Order: sequence, then structure tokens, then C-alpha cells
Amino acid sequence: MASRRCFLCIRASLISLVLLAALPLPGIARAEAAGHAGMRPNRIAQAARPTRDPFSIAQRTAPGGESSLAINEEAVVQGLQRENVLVDEGITRLTAGDERALEAFAADGRPRLKILVLAVEPTGGRASFTLNLHRYLSLGETALVVVTPEGVSAHSEAISRERMQRLTDEAAPQFALSWRQGIEHLGNGIRAEVRARSVRTRAVILALALVVALLLSWRAYRRRRELERLLAEARGRAADLAQALHEAETDVRLSEDPRVKEYYAQASQRFVETSAALEKAVTLADARHALALAQEAERLLQCARNPTAAPDDPPGDPAGAEEMPACFFCSRPASEGVLEPSTLDVQGRRRRVLACRACTEELRQGRMPRVRVVHDGGNEVPWFRSSTYDPRRDWTRR
Repeated sequence: MASRRCFLCIRASLISLVLLAALPLPGIARAEAAGHAGMRPNRIAQAARPTRDPFSIAQRTAPGGESSLAINEEAVVQGLQRENVLVDEGITRLTAGDERALEAFAADGRPRLKILVLAVEPTGGRASFTLNLHRYLSLGETALVVVTPEGVSAHSEAISRERMQRLTDEAAPQFALSWRQGIEHLGNGIRAEVRARSVRTRAVILALALVVALLLSWRAYRRRRELERLLAEARGRAADLAQALHEAETDVRLSEDPRVKEYYAQASQRFVETSAALEKAVTLADARHALALAQEAERLLQCARNPTAAPDDPPGDPAGAEEMPACFFCSRPASEGVLEPSTLDVQGRRRRVLACRACTEELRQGRMPRVRVVHDGGNEVPWFRSSTYDPRRDWTRR
């Protein structure tokens, strides 16, 4: 019987020890209050704030480096990383209902809000503290709102500092009525500003896209009109050329001058090439090439009709640009622009050559365009005397 009473006493002692171990010590009860019933989880406990210094987040390393934050700053950083609303212990201007409403308000909308309510003014100024904390947390466009009894500051990369200052100034009267009302007024202003900026950005992008589309459409329209003009001119010349070749056929057959027959044969060949080029012409380069061939055919037919006034060069001379007609002076090929026949004196002889519009304009103004000179076999020669120069390949080279 005595042993049973002893066992019961020992068991009672063990139970008492377990219950004492489970109870929190008075010194740490306040530090753990955030995790217990009756305390708000987004409140900074007094035990997390040293009494010697106010908040001061400045001149510290990034989160990945060695931290020099004070204990209270660590509480602020860690709290804002977990929550959208963090309220310093001792704040009476916000109720538990206000904090819950602000938590929902901060998460509902763009940009998101991080709201910090402090009981003391940060060292170095509230604005500097807000900017440094925003950068330290890498919040980007998320707006950080810091409220103290002295006033309110906010920062977001989506809004300029000047505009944010105006928004906080506009919200100041609302803070005088209610901190919750002031925070919501400022948050709504920030979100309205971001939406307006987004609308302006989209409007600018849309306007630029519209301008680009109009410019491209205008360019395409002008190119289409130029293509139609060149094709119409080339077809007209080809039709006239067909008639002229038919009319000159008898005279050429009766002529005994071999030059007449040679020029007529080349003109006929150019006419065939013109017709083939017109059938497959779909680009400006194709149309210019067809027109240049028609112009060359007209020149050769004119030489066949009057061989004594023809150029001194024999048929097929490089100046005639047999493979690809080119400007006699600058060597611009027909694929790069329209060529026009021109007559000039070369060493006392009248000579008909093809010239681009720029060189033709110089001739009309009484100036002789410079003939392009190229290197061939160690010597400088006119481009049409070179055995290796090809206007289509080498014209753009300088």
C-alpha cells in the first residue's frame, strides 16, 4: 500500500514538471505574442524593437550579403517579406478591422502595395527611409507606403518621385480624418496613376504603329504607282518599237551596208528581250530593266536607219552595255534607275549614249559628267574599257 502511494506521488511530480516546462517564461512571452491568440500577426512586437534607437535602414548591404541591419530593421524587412501590411506595436489609429481591410486592399489591384506603419520617425527622414527600404526589398513597381505620426511617404518605380509627392500631398487631408482612409486614398491614387500611364503608353505605341503603318502604306503606294508608270512607258515603247521594226525591215533587207543589218539585228534582239522582261516584271527593278532594254532597242534601230550618225564604236562595244545597259558616265545599271539616250561629242564625233537621270541633268545644264575610271591591269581606264568591270556587280563599289 505504501509503495502505491509513493508511485502516485512520483507520477504527480512528473506531471507538474511537464506542465511547468510547457508554460512560457515571462521574459519571452511578449516576443512570442505574434503567434498566440489575442495578438495581431502583422504587428511588430515591442520585444523586436530596441528602445535605444529609432528605425534606420541606410548604408547596408543587399539581402544576399552580410547584413548590418539593427534588430528592429530585421523585423521590418522580414515582416514585409511575409505580409503586405506591417503595423508597429502601439499604433492606435488603426484597429484590427482596419488592418484586415488594408491587407485585402494592398493585395487587390495593380500595382500591389506594401504598407508599413511606424510609431516613430525613421532616422535620416521618412522619404529616404522609404526609398532605401523599397530598393532593399527589390519591390520594383510594387508601391511601398510608409506612415508615421509625422506624415506619409511612398515610392514605386512605376511613378516618378515628383508625381508620387503630389499624390501623397493630395492624400494628406484624408489622413487627418482616418489613417485607413488616407492609405486607401493614396493607394487608389497610385493605381489610377499607373493605369493612366499604361493607357498613355499604349496610346503612344498605337500611334507609332499607326504612323509606321501609314508610312509603309504610302511607300508601297508610291512604289506601286512608280511600277505602273514604268511598265506603261516600257509597254508603250515596246509597241512603238514593234511597229518601227516592221516598217524598217524592208529597207534593212535592201541595204548593202553591213552595219545597218547588224544594228537592226541587235535592235530586234533587244525588242525580244524587252518583251520577255515585261512578261515577268513584278518589281521596280524588273520594270526599269525592261524600260532600259526598250530604250537600247530604240537607239540601235536609230543607228540602223542612219549608220553614218551612229557611234564610232562597233556594235557590242561595252559602251552599249550589251549584257546590262548602264550609264555611259557613272556606270549606274538599268536595274538601279531609268536610262535616257543622250548625244554628245567624243573626240570630234557625235555619239549617242545612255545616261542616268543625274548625268542627263548635268548634260542639260551644260556640264560634262565625269566618266567613271577603274583599275584594270595596273592602269586606270574608263569603266566600259575594263575587261573585268560589271556595272551590276561593281557599281556600288567606290
